[in-house]
Amino acid sequence: MKKRIFGYFAFFLLVAGVVTVAVLIFDAVSASGNVAKIAIIMAAVVFGLSLVCTVIDSLRRKYFEEEPLERILEATKRISNGDFNVDLVPRHSEKNYNAFDVIMENINDMAAQLAKAESQSKDFVTNVSHELKTPLAVLQTSAAMLLSGKADEKETARLIEVIDLTVKRMTALVGEILDLSRLESAQLLPPRESVDIEDLVSSCAISFEELLDAKNLRLEADLEPGLKLLSVRSYLKLIFDNLISNAVKFSYDGGKIELESRRIDGGAMISVRDHGVGIDKQTGERIFEKFYQGDASRKQEGSGIGLAIVKKAIDRLGGTISVQSVPKEGSCFTVVLHDLAQNES
Repeated sequence: MKKRIFGYFAFFLLVAGVVTVAVLIFDAVSASGNVAKIAIIMAAVVFGLSLVCTVIDSLRRKYFEEEPLERILEATKRISNGDFNVDLVPRHSEKNYNAFDVIMENINDMAAQLAKAESQSKDFVTNVSHELKTPLAVLQTSAAMLLSGKADEKETARLIEVIDLTVKRMTALVGEILDLSRLESAQLLPPRESVDIEDLVSSCAISFEELLDAKNLRLEADLEPGLKLLSVRSYLKLIFDNLISNAVKFSYDGGKIELESRRIDGGAMISVRDHGVGIDKQTGERIFEKFYQGDASRKQEGSGIGLAIVKKAIDRLGGTISVQSVPKEGSCFTVVLHDLAQNES
């Protein structure tokens, strides 16, 4: 606003100066009484002053408008051609930004986001290919053994079991990829409803009963009764299914998993704690990235997508998630969610 007022004032001074000079010159030559001479002199004065104003305006336009516009156009052309390595330098300091400086900063942010999206897309394709490559090789090898007719009855049964488990693993992976894709591409939240947190978390936990029994895990739940949240049930189910699955996978046999929920102002706090392998600080900083797996023990199970789904779903609901973990002692994931009636974004 200050710059705009200054520009108006400068333009006013220029016009006032031109008019003043013209009036003074006219006053000086009018005493001669020669009309023709006065007309010639005033025409020359008007031409000269107009030329000066034109040059000044041309320089102003070139420096303040054309030059930044050319830089912006060149940057947008590079971006449209797939070159996201754009870094426009604003002409002014941040507190003195004009419209062109703001546009340049926005273009820089856009280019950075596009570069990140392109990198993530490439990584996504690479990781999906890698995750599918191993089970496909297992299927191919097992099928070849069965087709060869060389496997006896016991070996045939084993190969069929391997194929079944591998197909289930691939189905789960594809399901996770679809879940993540839906979350990332969704423009609007699905319909909201009142969700009983105790019932939802309990039903999610019950679905893992077979796996809990297989590892002799004890499940302890301290869920606040009557705690309801206006939210998206399908997103909440994704969150708790993946967190409980994560806890089961990385718990030691014979250990325990603790579930807790508490009412907070305008929402709910839910935590899932295991007493398993845990994660170090470096891994914790990247644990919510797609396909990231922190150590060899984690690479043996899962695809590295589950926690990315959790983070994306929580972001879509406007909540937060934090993790506290100690290697070989376990991890605690804490989710804070608010009633969507108070958080419509």
